[in-house]
Amino acid sequence: EEQKGEIIAVLSTTSCFAPRQPDNLIAIGELCAKYDVKHVVNNAYGLQSSECRKRIEEAGRAGYIDAFVQSTDKNFLVPVGGSIVATFNEKSLDIIANFYPGRASIVPSRDLLITLLQLGKIGLKEIYNKQQTNFAILHAAMQDYAAMIGQKVMEVKMNQISLAITLKGWTDEQQNAFGAQLFSRGITGARTIPNGLSKTIDGYEFLNFGSHSSRRHDGYLNVACAIGMTIREIEELVKVLKEETPKWAFISSKDAHAKGKYL
Repeated sequence: EEQKGEIIAVLSTTSCFAPRQPDNLIAIGELCAKYDVKHVVNNAYGLQSSECRKRIEEAGRAGYIDAFVQSTDKNFLVPVGGSIVATFNEKSLDIIANFYPGRASIVPSRDLLITLLQLGKIGLKEIYNKQQTNFAILHAAMQDYAAMIGQKVMEVKMNQISLAITLKGWTDEQQNAFGAQLFSRGITGARTIPNGLSKTIDGYEFLNFGSHSSRRHDGYLNVACAIGMTIREIEELVKVLKEETPKWAFISSKDAHAKGKYL
């Protein structure tokens, strides 16, 4: 309210890394409507998530979304390089289209058209349904893995793409080393999130930069299952996790904390 004139728009998020879950779009939209501020939604992976789609549809029907944006590669299995801006109001979409100078390559549009023609409506629904099945498989596998090392999978029921496994008792150095080792083994989608990393951008300090919250946490491992991931890849992920997890972590959590220096 004090800085209303300085706020161009509010950017909310549906598609995010666990343990964060999709934002409450209706509550944010109501606030934006009250102060006449535009509401834009980052829906990066969201088209494949029934939860994200439901939230956008509910807020959109109420008139609380000005535009939502999603990636073509994350939702349609096409090469990286394109995105889709959508609105619930055709006039708003025309304004956005006319504002854009149109100097980008036509390749992302071509790739999307070819893919949609090949998949069809039924084929697209099948890959979205397969993602939900494989996500459940990944969730069960991560619960088994977490139990083996005295950790747990954080319960974030509204996030149907990303999972977070606690790394309680691990030092920041151990978490970073673990993440680096996974990357060196080709597990490029997973990452470790230690506590305490801060970054200043344009004079604004962001506590726990790259994390879900500025609040203190014990650190965690993020893994995800989006469209295109196969059961074989899930099995390979679990295999590499077990191989690269330090031996002391398989001991009881109490002993693991004491022997952490051996990583």
